[in-house]
Amino acid sequence: MKRTHMIMLIVTGLLLLVAIGAGIATITSKTTPVSDQPDTFQTDKIYTKSQVLAHSTKDDCWTIIDGSVYDLTSYINRHPGGEEIMRACGGDATTLFDSRRTDSAEVVGSGTPHSENAREQLRALKIGIVRE
Repeated sequence: MKRTHMIMLIVTGLLLLVAIGAGIATITSKTTPVSDQPDTFQTDKIYTKSQVLAHSTKDDCWTIIDGSVYDLTSYINRHPGGEEIMRACGGDATTLFDSRRTDSAEVVGSGTPHSENAREQLRALKIGIVRE
């Protein structure tokens, strides 16, 4: 009797381990790391450079950085560099943003690249991409 009881306990324990392992395998198979997930399909609105140029004031400021179009209007009054952000309105500000220099190499502000925090804030302002 003792031997039968012991065998039943071992079998029950093994079945329990298999069930737990199967449960863990099911959970982990449904959880795919973000880096392994396929990119979601997103259609960006397309603008021309002339459309961006039409938004060149403090009350309506769009800019192009690395081929993307950003509406900076809501950020202008919060910009730590003050009015320097106005240089970006209505044009391509890639060099200005990346190195804080104008296209003619004039230093603007600190002359150092914007921080990752600035890049995060910029991503939130993206409205599309530019095409000719």
